[in-house]
Amino acid sequence: MSRVLVVGAGLSGGACAWLLRGAAPGRVTVWDKARGAGGRMSTSRAAWDAACTADLGAQYVTRETKRAGRCCSFYEELLCHGILKPLMAPVEGMVAKEGSCNYMAPQGISSVVKYYLNQSGADVFYEQHVTCISLRDGKWEVSRKTGPPEQFDIVILTMPVPQILQLQGDIVNSFAKLSCHTAEICQSWGLQKLERSCGRGEGWRRMEMTACGRLTEMRERCQCPVINESQKQQLESVSYSSRYALGLFYEAGTRIDVPWAAQYITDNPCIRFISIDNKKRNIAEPVSCSLQFPEIPAFACSRSRTLPEWPLALRCGGTSFAARLPHESPEIGPSVVVHTTVAFGSEYLDSDPAEVQQLILSHLERIVPSLPTPASIKCQKWRYSQVTKAVPSSPGQMILHTQPLLICGGDGFTCSNFDGCIDSALSLAEAVKSHL
Repeated sequence: MSRVLVVGAGLSGGACAWLLRGAAPGRVTVWDKARGAGGRMSTSRAAWDAACTADLGAQYVTRETKRAGRCCSFYEELLCHGILKPLMAPVEGMVAKEGSCNYMAPQGISSVVKYYLNQSGADVFYEQHVTCISLRDGKWEVSRKTGPPEQFDIVILTMPVPQILQLQGDIVNSFAKLSCHTAEICQSWGLQKLERSCGRGEGWRRMEMTACGRLTEMRERCQCPVINESQKQQLESVSYSSRYALGLFYEAGTRIDVPWAAQYITDNPCIRFISIDNKKRNIAEPVSCSLQFPEIPAFACSRSRTLPEWPLALRCGGTSFAARLPHESPEIGPSVVVHTTVAFGSEYLDSDPAEVQQLILSHLERIVPSLPTPASIKCQKWRYSQVTKAVPSSPGQMILHTQPLLICGGDGFTCSNFDGCIDSALSLAEAVKSHL
């Protein structure tokens, strides 16, 4: 029974684990270096109230009906279970594409990934930072910063491509590393100690032959690293944009008086996007009022339609319109999300986070001077925010080693949106199933 490891609990990794639930029941493990699921579909929570949340990564999901293709069933399932709902809140500056629909996640954008992980039946472990992948007795031995290494028959890598290239072990071994392997093996087999205590007798020769066999195995692997030169060049060609995100958390009852739920900013060198996150996700308490308008002709109401409840729900058949206006909930504190421009993110990528936070806040005050002082702030650096150049001509994955299978995927092999991540997950699952 093959053990499968998925590295990365983002959308591609979570969806891949879900797709493998039937082919490898109870045999899939997911590791992620973060403290929770989501990857770049991350939702953060206020320290004092888990209900006060902010989407610091992806803000909403856009479905382009003409291009959805094999992703259609994924949208339908998430909508059916209430994981996604139509984005009805006003977003100023949003460029609407013909034939596209936007969805938000009422429980936070990370709930999309959590849904797939929960339904997958996989064993999911967080704060597991993978550092090294090496061949051991026909399996992959995967090491992490904390905890002992474990062996798997199949390893699926879904983290950003630069992090794949940073892995150590046989995945990048070369002749230069052979000498250190030789020293490690001699030390582990205790040849020098045995020679000093017993001389070169029969026991020493048997151990020497075993160690030599191991060295030969290591030498063969060192001559041919898992990632070949062509693959390495393709992976190194992948590029990402970088940006910062701020999450501002407020106490319950705080009022944020702006006429929009989210806004794209076009004239600021620092800030690109601002969201009143609870309003965006329609979890603010609505206040109903009646507005009087002239009589509506009967033909205007002849068709039965389901109309959005927020920001305006219309009830035909008379002169009364019932409007539902946003108002902060008295029980859940509001939250604000700020995304910087790519240029700002690149310029301050390696700067002190505290200084970056203050700089962003100073720009935010100029744009929204009425914004109250938050109870707490979280500054998130997205070094690998969105793919600007993917692996060329990729089917959504790349097989690095066939037997045992080592395969990588994610948006670095497609594009940085929902469809791109799902396309990669589908390609990964198809390739893996043939090896189970």
